[in-house]
Amino acid sequence: MLQEKESHTDQTQKSRINRKKAKRKKSRPIDREMTLVEAFQAMTCGYYKAMIGFKMSRKLIQPNCDFDQERIRYEHRLSAFTVIMTPPPVQYEHFLEMTNPSKYHHMPTSTNFFQMAQQEFQMAWKRFESVSSPTEEMTILGKIAKRNHVVVKLLASGKMSSNPPEFDFSSHSTYPIIKLK
Repeated sequence: MLQEKESHTDQTQKSRINRKKAKRKKSRPIDREMTLVEAFQAMTCGYYKAMIGFKMSRKLIQPNCDFDQERIRYEHRLSAFTVIMTPPPVQYEHFLEMTNPSKYHHMPTSTNFFQMAQQEFQMAWKRFESVSSPTEEMTILGKIAKRNHVVVKLLASGKMSSNPPEFDFSSHSTYPIIKLK
C-alpha cells in the first residue's frame, strides 16, 4: 500500500513537470514577428538619430540648391499615402514640430544623438540575435546593427575624425553600414 502511494505521488509529480514543460514550450505564433518589428523599428530609429547627430555636427554635407525645398520633397514622398484613411497623413508643419531638436528642455548635442543611436542599434542587434531560426537576411541585419553600434559609439565618445560618413549598401539594399574614413 505504501509503495502504491509513493508511485502515485511520483506519477503526479512527473505529470506536473511535463505540464510545466509543455506550457513553457508553447509560444505565441506572433512572437517572432513582434521581435522582428521591434528590431526593424530600432534600426530605423538608430539611423534617424544618427542622421540628426551628423547634421548637428556638420558631418553630413547637404546640398544648397535654390530650387530644392524640403516641404516639396516631403509632400511628394508622402503623396502616395494620402489615399489611406488611417492613420491620417501628417502635415508638414506637424512633421517639422515633431522632428525639431529644439523642443527639448535642454538642447541635446550631436553626442547625445549619437548615444541615443548607439542604444537603438544595440537594441536592434540584440533583437535580431534573439530570433529563433533566423534567416540569412536577419543574420546580415544583426551584423549591420552591430557594426553601426560600434561606429556611433566611437562618434559619441569623440574618438572619430570629422570626415563625413559613407553609407555602404553592399550588404543590404535598405539598411546601410555607416562607415567613417
